[in-house]
Amino acid sequence: MKKIYYGWWVVGGAFLLLFCSMGTHFYAFPVFFDVMVREMEWTRTQVALALTVGTFVLGAVGLLVGGLIHKVGLRPVLVCGTLIAGLGFLLLTTVTEPWQFYLYYGLVLSAGIAGIEAVPTMTAVEAWFDRGKSTALGVATTGMGMGGVVMAPLAGWLISRYDWQITFVFMAGIVILVGIPISVIIMRTPGGRKVAPRQEQQEGLKARDATIGQALRQKSFWLVSIGAMLWLWAYLIGLTHQVAFAVDIGIDRVAAAGAVGLLCAFSIPG
Repeated sequence: MKKIYYGWWVVGGAFLLLFCSMGTHFYAFPVFFDVMVREMEWTRTQVALALTVGTFVLGAVGLLVGGLIHKVGLRPVLVCGTLIAGLGFLLLTTVTEPWQFYLYYGLVLSAGIAGIEAVPTMTAVEAWFDRGKSTALGVATTGMGMGGVVMAPLAGWLISRYDWQITFVFMAGIVILVGIPISVIIMRTPGGRKVAPRQEQQEGLKARDATIGQALRQKSFWLVSIGAMLWLWAYLIGLTHQVAFAVDIGIDRVAAAGAVGLLCAFSIPG
């Protein structure tokens, strides 16, 4: 029986990490958004600001995560990110004021998620593959959509069955109980190196990679970046308010959360 290439175990680990991180942090947010507006009696602008803060924190910390992986290795970054994200969810159970929501969701939780999501997982997957890299990355990133398929409806059901505080505890449990074992047991780079680009990859990078300064001077870089930013803004606006809008017109919250899951399901083939 042919032994499974270890890189595919890493792909599976990346899938589960993205499943947990994106599902609990990003795709469950529309469900929590509606609850916080109605139960805490905050305005929609106040609640939505937490996601805005969180998006900027994700980007900023993501830049630091890449450097940390080079310095201390993949596993320490993943473990720390998982623990910080779990702490963020637990702190959210104590929220009574908007500023606390911004601090715990926008800063603590989002900073932790940055240590789990795209940068570390994609770094790990890329390190294991020369051929079939795009397929491996594609399989891993389907974890994002699957996270939304499961976690958004689950959050809606848990909130309706219990309350939002217990749901935040449940999300913390998922992130920690799944994230820590995967980070420690499965996620590693070839040969245990901190960052492990293969020789073939290093030679290819020398031929085609640009420095940050060179990229910033390219018109194509700015066109792609601005286009992606505008698309993401439009997507986030619709996603954030989807459940609240559905509840406004008389749709049950659990059903509305299921609609978020359906949206995520259609993202998987892409």
